[in-house]
Amino acid sequence: MGNTQVLPSSIHHHLEEEFKRLKGDTKDYLTADDLGQIRPIHDVFLNFQHLGTLFAIDNDKDGKVTLKELIAFAEVCALRRSMYRPHEYETQLQGYFTIEMWKKVTQPLGKKDFVAWFLRLVQYCGKDGEDSMQEDGFVHVDGIWTMHQLLNIEQTMGLPFQDFMDLLQRVGENKGLLNLTEEEYDDYVPHQVLEGFAEKFVNVRKTGRQRGAF
Repeated sequence: MGNTQVLPSSIHHHLEEEFKRLKGDTKDYLTADDLGQIRPIHDVFLNFQHLGTLFAIDNDKDGKVTLKELIAFAEVCALRRSMYRPHEYETQLQGYFTIEMWKKVTQPLGKKDFVAWFLRLVQYCGKDGEDSMQEDGFVHVDGIWTMHQLLNIEQTMGLPFQDFMDLLQRVGENKGLLNLTEEEYDDYVPHQVLEGFAEKFVNVRKTGRQRGAF
């Protein structure tokens, strides 16, 4: 995806520097949270806390963004910039990425692939280094925070973050997947609970799109 000639060298250099700054010394990729910290250059600003945008930028859908993927994504944005009026650019671009995302979600196995990608995306957010709890099938609270923001849970469900976290943990406890009386589970939600929630999210959105609500 992309043509290196369409991206101004100043933006290319800026993204390389931002990538180095945000990835740190312990990894060779950016997470969804890292992307949200990219500093805009000139009048170019993109909302990386947008689900369709993240789906587009993570080309191989492994939940991580490499420098190659970041540059390729910027090239697509540069190509499409001339198609929109300046004041409509961000809104139109997000709309384009959202449509492209839902085209893939509605394909055979599309929902399954989307849910798997989304869970990988939030799994990588937050806690650095080895995490035995995450290796055992749990997602850290930092990843839940990212999920809450990306899915606009407070706006769509009326649930502030802590209420959302409590709800997910109670579901996990009811399913026998964790014991909330044990401190080691305080900051975690079972992967299985998030998978079920993500599947329901897709089902609701697909129904809404069929009715013309999205």
